Amino acid sequence: MIPSWRASRAVLTLCAIAAALVIAGCGADGGKVERGDVPALADVSRRLNASIDGSERIRARATVQIRYTDDDGTRRFEQGEGLFRMDGSLVALSVGKVGETLFWLGCDDRRYWWFDLSGDTRTAYVGLHDGPGVGRGGIAGAVNPRALPWLMGRVPVEGTGACQWSSDGRLLGVTTRLASGFERRWIDPATYETRKVELYDDQRRAVLVADLSRYEFMTLTGRGGPGPRVPTQVFIGHPATGTELRLYLEDPDDGARAMDPAAFDFIKLSASLRATRTVDLDAEAGRK
Repeated sequence: MIPSWRASRAVLTLCAIAAALVIAGCGADGGKVERGDVPALADVSRRLNASIDGSERIRARATVQIRYTDDDGTRRFEQGEGLFRMDGSLVALSVGKVGETLFWLGCDDRRYWWFDLSGDTRTAYVGLHDGPGVGRGGIAGAVNPRALPWLMGRVPVEGTGACQWSSDGRLLGVTTRLASGFERRWIDPATYETRKVELYDDQRRAVLVADLSRYEFMTLTGRGGPGPRVPTQVFIGHPATGTELRLYLEDPDDGARAMDPAAFDFIKLSASLRATRTVDLDAEAGRK
């Protein structure tokens, strides 16, 4: 939390940052919508957080498309079917074909990993979230799985921030300070569903951008009626490398009866996925 004596300065700083961040969060089609005053952050946060309550755990079947540059400089495109699982800050995404797992992206609270099982050498890349190897190791170096809850708009808005209307007046932007950098969400003011998420570093450079669409109700175990609505089409881009991760989710639920803890355990995954080579990304970074 920001101490009260610094709150006014923090709000002014975030307002300036919100105005300065350059990536557009809305489309230009359909003309401009005239809006009144920007709503207060407290009201926006309350309504937004209420709309995502209950969706911190998601399990869904997934069709996955990945474009990225491998460690040897080869540009790759992969597509397959898999399973997406998110339990708070824990993430697991499997990608395969014809019943065989070819890739696995995931993280726990300390580490992130990327299993590439598509070649003769079944390789596991692993690094600490705050380690020197961040930015290396296949797609996990560009799209750290720890960022996925934010990129899917599933993390509550908290703390000090600033709101703004998009240039065409169609979306409401909310900029908040993160531990490192900033987050801006573009929200549909009619539904309070997030349409775009932008993550920036401390120099206000865009790190990751996600477009969210095709919202559907998810199933909550033991609850009558539909649960919260979640995006089932998630397009994530890493501008610096041209890396893209596209998720098409089906039948999302809270996974209460099928969320295997082993899916978020690197040691158990290494054994079950039969990785024959492990690359410690932090150790590799230290040698260079």
